Amino acid sequence: MKDNQIIIGIPGKWKDRTELIQTVASQSEGYLLAGNVFHNSDKNITFQAEIHDYEPTLKESFSYASKDAFSENALEEINDHTFTVYIIADVSDTGTVIDLIDAGAAILKAGGMAVKIETAGIAHSKEDWQHLHHSPDILSVYAHFVTIIGEEDYYCSFGMKAFGLPDAVTLNTMSPKEAAALLNTFNYYHVGERPLFKNGETFSIQQDAPDFILTGLQDFRYEEEHPFYNPFGLWNLGKVNRGAIRSPRLQANKASACSFFISKVSSRFQKSARFPPTVCQASSAQAPVGSWLASFSAGVCKFLPSNNGFIKQ
Repeated sequence: MKDNQIIIGIPGKWKDRTELIQTVASQSEGYLLAGNVFHNSDKNITFQAEIHDYEPTLKESFSYASKDAFSENALEEINDHTFTVYIIADVSDTGTVIDLIDAGAAILKAGGMAVKIETAGIAHSKEDWQHLHHSPDILSVYAHFVTIIGEEDYYCSFGMKAFGLPDAVTLNTMSPKEAAALLNTFNYYHVGERPLFKNGETFSIQQDAPDFILTGLQDFRYEEEHPFYNPFGLWNLGKVNRGAIRSPRLQANKASACSFFISKVSSRFQKSARFPPTVCQASSAQAPVGSWLASFSAGVCKFLPSNNGFIKQ
């Protein structure tokens, strides 16, 4: 089994660590924060936890990670935080993610301000996370834990490791809206149906949509130690050349949720921003590496953009 951690960070304004621990004990409905352990005996939930002191770049990193969705007042409140509680989950299945959502909601009840998924660079308001906690259906969980990023050479998802699955990547040969529809639908089909994809199979989002050929890759975007790194790798979706011999076709149209999904979720697409160095050094909310690093060396292999995807050298 591959090592796979999901980390969420929750800032708050507590007078000191003692007040933080006492408030969690009295207001989080059964959770206790003791040392590096965050535990709820009634729910049989246990995670690692770390408490960090004030972080001067947290406001800026939350702004980027929320895609500028936070109001200035909300960001100023985050800037006034005194501590951040980081909850670290060793994820084995979707049930662990549901427990992590519950743990995050508990810290919010004890004075937390917002939640940032450190392993995907996504931030959510307190109200948004509480709504997810009340209705953690698979579509909502996906929409909160996975994001689509655009680079000069390619589009890709971040966050699929929350489901124990590879992320998806495709070359920049289509519009951002088309890329979001393709990658989000492919990912959601992967999460919901759990098909056993094979190299060379083709996929389309509906009957009359283009086919894309699947190729499994290592995650070339980050080193293994980086929080964004996906140990399950990537599925590259490459356009099928005209006249090419096609392998068995996977089509997502059997899931009626897909058309709903495209209209409701694929608008989450964002072009990635170049973050100031201070933010890059201080927070994992930084955007993925730029296209000039697309030939990033991953282990002993190097992947370069080609006409139909990424090729190994």
